[in-house]
Amino acid sequence: MIAASSELLERFGGHKGAGGLSVKKENIEKLIKKFQEHCNACIQDKDMIKTVKVDTKIYHHERENSTLEKLQQLAPFGEGNAEPCFLIEDIEIKKIEKVGTNGKSHLKIHGKIGEKTITSMFRGKGAERENITNTHVSIVGKIKKDNYNGGFFIDIADIV
Repeated sequence: MIAASSELLERFGGHKGAGGLSVKKENIEKLIKKFQEHCNACIQDKDMIKTVKVDTKIYHHERENSTLEKLQQLAPFGEGNAEPCFLIEDIEIKKIEKVGTNGKSHLKIHGKIGEKTITSMFRGKGAERENITNTHVSIVGKIKKDNYNGGFFIDIADIV
């Protein structure tokens, strides 16, 4: 898409997973129109269906800090070493907080799996999924070390 618009660009480049470009102000509207035309020609309805790849399920007995600590040994994550995504089932949602800009950017979700507590962040979803308190859900996400509070939290990709 970027290469096909090269006549409107000052310079451009990048790799398969990223691209950068420079454009003069007078060409921005033309570039946006060309990008939109390209996307309309290439993107189909099936491409707009959200999919999340789950690497494995985390069972209740694996939700120990000592077990989760071992995941850190797989780092560093990036191209060629994707961060694993996990399914965690049957979480009882106890409390939801809106956090971020004016409390509308993210949801901080506090839940329980049996007797164990779990904290998770659903980024960019501050206006969604507020009505799940006192329900049981499954979440898909990445396990992150909580350097601020200690322990771990789940960076949610989706709630199912």
